[in-house]
Amino acid sequence: MWLLNVKQKRTWFLFISFFIFCLYISLAKIEVVSPGVGVIEGSAKNIDIVTPDSGFIDYKAIKQGQSVKQGSALFSYNNIDVFFKQQSIKNKLIYLKDSRKKIELDYNLLSELLIYKEKDEFQSFPELKESYLYLNTGRFYNQYKHIVLQKHNIAKKKVLLDDSLRELENQEVILAQKQQVYLLSKAPKIEGLSNSVDLSRSRSEQINLSFKYVEFTSDLDDNINNFSSDLLEKTRELSEKLDVINKEIKEVEDEDSFLDGKKQANKITSPVDGYILSVEQNLEIGSYIGANQKILTISQRKIKYIVEGRISARYRPFIRVGGLVKVMINSPGYKHTIKGVIDTISADSFSDENKSGDKERYYKFRVQIEKENSNIFNELVGVQVNIFIPSQSVSILTYITQLINSNLYATEG
Repeated sequence: MWLLNVKQKRTWFLFISFFIFCLYISLAKIEVVSPGVGVIEGSAKNIDIVTPDSGFIDYKAIKQGQSVKQGSALFSYNNIDVFFKQQSIKNKLIYLKDSRKKIELDYNLLSELLIYKEKDEFQSFPELKESYLYLNTGRFYNQYKHIVLQKHNIAKKKVLLDDSLRELENQEVILAQKQQVYLLSKAPKIEGLSNSVDLSRSRSEQINLSFKYVEFTSDLDDNINNFSSDLLEKTRELSEKLDVINKEIKEVEDEDSFLDGKKQANKITSPVDGYILSVEQNLEIGSYIGANQKILTISQRKIKYIVEGRISARYRPFIRVGGLVKVMINSPGYKHTIKGVIDTISADSFSDENKSGDKERYYKFRVQIEKENSNIFNELVGVQVNIFIPSQSVSILTYITQLINSNLYATEG
């Protein structure tokens, strides 16, 4: 029993110790300093500005000796292909918008005529300016007026027909009475037959007049139905045309905006603060410049010195672009430690081909160092330096995990 208690205590002690150890390495923070080596490549004091494409100068704001700031516009130019293509697109856009304006006007006027027709029912003439007569609207307005006139004429004819019908009806009454008198007076049969013919002729004329009125109104109804159908069809057709032309205008505007972006890309800005050391080409507005031609040279105010370095792949998780570094120069006659910033890191690792049997892999990186009015670096070009890259604080557990993972890829196997 006593031995069992001792074993249990040891087990608990080991478990608690392991738990505290895991908690410690998870929470405790350390600063990792990754060592690397490098070579001073020198400085980029003067920068040449070269044109990417050919074109015509349309803006300039430079002269020799002028001070410039980073991002300020130096000059811009129109690429020839882009210029002529955009001119063609702008002309097309003007044509499309002019066409849309006419179609919209046509559509709106016809829509108004549809509303007018429902309210007016062909009683009066709609008003239309003379300048709109060349549109589809002019044809439909004229047709509407024709139907109004036709309707008024039929109304007048109906009055005349009604008068004629009343006369024929009166005549029929007289002939019927006359026929009755012939029958009662036992007049000669020929007289009765002649009166019957006159009575039949009167009734026939009444029927013909009634048919004439039906014919007139039938023609009017056909004209109204055809007009209404054509007006609705034309309005629908114009609406579809508007949809198509609006879509086409949007596409052309997008293309125009894209070309505007390309024109903006032809706006050359200063990459650094400095002053214009020399101007090689004639930069008068409207003058032609060729592709890949040196235009001017800018002298930097702040000289950026470059250090090309390399670091073991096992330290890759602890370095980043924009991270601060310390560069230690240990050259005869000049020992100094300066600060810099990581500018770029290679995407892939590589092995050192100069060291046979060395299976370790490395990453390349570049450090930028800014110095005001210092020439000492120009004398140190080619000198090897030691580089130390402090990382942000990480937990001991994170450090061990990342170190194990990076070690798997630090050597070839």
